[in-house]
Amino acid sequence: MGLLVSGGDAPGMNHTIYNILERAQLARVDCTLFRGGYRGLVQNDTISLKPEQIEPFKDKGGCAIRSSRYPEFKEKGVLKIAGRQLDALDIDNLVVIGGDGSFRGIKDLEAHTDKQLTGIPATIDNDIPSTKYSIGFDSAVTENIRLLDYDRAANYSQGRITIAEVMGRKSGEIANAVAQRGNADILIARELGLTPDQMAYSVLEQVRHLQSIGQRDITIVAVEKWLNLKDLANWIHKSTGQECRICDHSYAQRGADASEKEKEYAGRFASGVFDQPRTQRARILTINGDGHMETKGVTAALAEEKDSSHIRQIPTRTEPYKSPLMLL
Repeated sequence: MGLLVSGGDAPGMNHTIYNILERAQLARVDCTLFRGGYRGLVQNDTISLKPEQIEPFKDKGGCAIRSSRYPEFKEKGVLKIAGRQLDALDIDNLVVIGGDGSFRGIKDLEAHTDKQLTGIPATIDNDIPSTKYSIGFDSAVTENIRLLDYDRAANYSQGRITIAEVMGRKSGEIANAVAQRGNADILIARELGLTPDQMAYSVLEQVRHLQSIGQRDITIVAVEKWLNLKDLANWIHKSTGQECRICDHSYAQRGADASEKEKEYAGRFASGVFDQPRTQRARILTINGDGHMETKGVTAALAEEKDSSHIRQIPTRTEPYKSPLMLL
């Protein structure tokens, strides 16, 4: 069996690796790990580890065996080399932990090998259409909520409005979960169906409404790289007289420790590598809407579209929210 991690790192990856190695050891299956993702496969950069060697890292963020983005893996000649490497190393099942790009690598590799290929979804953005959950999401949300409390403690003391900018690329999954679970007042996300200008006006209207009912401590959660948040913060300040600060959570959420929920999913996906039926030679392990694990063929999985109907604006408050961080 072979194992690699491809693409951006996500909390819970190390825990997934640990659980796979543990199951492999119990099943007496040799496991070859490739350092640096698909690049390690092509360049034959391998390492063998026992579960106890990865155990000190299992709850930590990052990826102990290293990951990378390797755009050359689309090239036919590179894919042929990868297929030959699997033959030379006598690997009958290659497990790839990663996101959509990693799964496209599986799809491309399928034409150049007769080996079993298994994908485990892992991205903090939780934007893979074929699964309701991907490794890293809950840890990133949990870390963002922790950082949000710090933002609010500082800004509320000075009577400022908080805009927390979270990651997600083109997906509002993290922003939505942080806003809902973190008791924010306003959500900024593409999935709400507004243009950037409409979103900005809507935010200003909601801020004015909250001020009109006597709420001074206001929290906005925004997905990254959509609205110009600096301009929005200045506009809110000029229009309402209340200072507004942007708090960029940046890469801290990627490096978070694995949450308890993350560890649970890491164990489930690792078990799925061994227990789920191999009905497709190139398969993706997924979590369905009922929370159960399913196996999907990689081509069908990549053809699915993401359902974002659950991402909705926070209901308008009719009474002011009293922050537990402030006495007055």
